[in-house]
Amino acid sequence: MRAWIWSVVWLVGVGVSGSAYAQSGEGVSETGATDVEANDARASDSDVGEPADTSASEAVENAASNADEDEDDDVGSVDADDRAARRVGGVSVYDDEMAPRFAWDDRDHEFMGVLRIGFGMPYLIAIKYADGPLCEPTTEPDDQTFCARAGEPFLDLEAGFAFTHRLEVVGAVTLSLDEDPIALAKPRAFGIGIRGYTSDEAIVKGFFGARLVLDYTSSDADDWSNVDFGVRGDFGIQVDPIRWLGIFLQGAVGIRLLRGFTFLPEASAGLQIRFP
Repeated sequence: MRAWIWSVVWLVGVGVSGSAYAQSGEGVSETGATDVEANDARASDSDVGEPADTSASEAVENAASNADEDEDDDVGSVDADDRAARRVGGVSVYDDEMAPRFAWDDRDHEFMGVLRIGFGMPYLIAIKYADGPLCEPTTEPDDQTFCARAGEPFLDLEAGFAFTHRLEVVGAVTLSLDEDPIALAKPRAFGIGIRGYTSDEAIVKGFFGARLVLDYTSSDADDWSNVDFGVRGDFGIQVDPIRWLGIFLQGAVGIRLLRGFTFLPEASAGLQIRFP
């Protein structure tokens, strides 16, 4: 009887322990499920937050890009205003970055080749040397000491190069279109010199020049020297309607020293062609 009672007590104890263990296992399972759900929720929140951060970064970058574009637009408008402000007297004053190199209205001569042709008329004023040739035709050569007469029309041809904005070095050939009445030949003269301008960009500009001259005129006239040497200075006004063309009107004075002490004032006009 006593053994049967202990058996019943043992079975009851085992049942109570199993029930407690089961309840404890269910609690643990529920807690674990709760933790997993919480972790999943945090992960979900993290995934949702990342696009939001990316969108914010993109928005900041876009704003910075727009600010740069606005700044570039402002700089462009300033450059445009500067170009407009640099027009003086209807003539554009260009920098290298602001206009094509060979703009038609860029009248600066620097580093340009120059071809020039002029037609002129001189007047001769001479003092005859005792052993020199006559300076004008006469029937009484012994009484001739001073001469003044019209000279022979001429064609003046130049080739040169502008090595600065306002200075050119030139070589020239002057060909008479009629015979000298003493030499009975057409005079020819060769020269080298320099020419300067009062402005590099103006449409209308003044100029001045100087030239060394070698006159070679072959003749059999009495006491005639085939070679004469002298200098020549010129001054005038030139109009440059476009970059490559000039129209000039000039006066000049030449001096010859060997055949006689001779002054040759002259007037001429012509064209200047520049390239490139």
